[in-house]
Amino acid sequence: MRALLLLTLLPLFARAQHCAFDYYSIIVVRPHAHGDTNVVQGLRVMLLDQDNLPATATGTPFYLFQRNTDRPQQWIPTTAWRRNGKRQFPFAQDNYILVVPNHFRMGNYRVLVVDERPGNDGPRYRQQLLHLHPSQCYSLCGHYWDEVYENSPGEPEFHPVTITLFPQ
Repeated sequence: MRALLLLTLLPLFARAQHCAFDYYSIIVVRPHAHGDTNVVQGLRVMLLDQDNLPATATGTPFYLFQRNTDRPQQWIPTTAWRRNGKRQFPFAQDNYILVVPNHFRMGNYRVLVVDERPGNDGPRYRQQLLHLHPSQCYSLCGHYWDEVYENSPGEPEFHPVTITLFPQ
């Protein structure tokens, strides 16, 4: 009887969640000024859907990128943020990041970068709209604490989405 019960419940355990990011991926964006490789701070970076509206998943907004060096609002505890050199995901360096559900089909999404900084915070940049390719979204399962994103066989090599900004 116990063996029958174990065989009945085994499929439930086989699909158990293996890590906190099993069903999530990350988009890493590196906006920089033309002729400079440093990330521009204080930008508004958004994920838009095919209708150019902020992206949502089952009514939950998933559209505002944040700097990887910003204190996390969710996902990982503050102690992990400090341990990772004040970065949420060590491999993402100081870039802008967005964690999205795996079911997002990146071919239907765009990244919009808007410079809404006050006028005295350096040069102003024109807004940029970039279509995403599915290979620009990377699985977080098993990678979220890696210093270097190690690709699994068949996965594209990790590179942040580079967006070059031009002055207005």
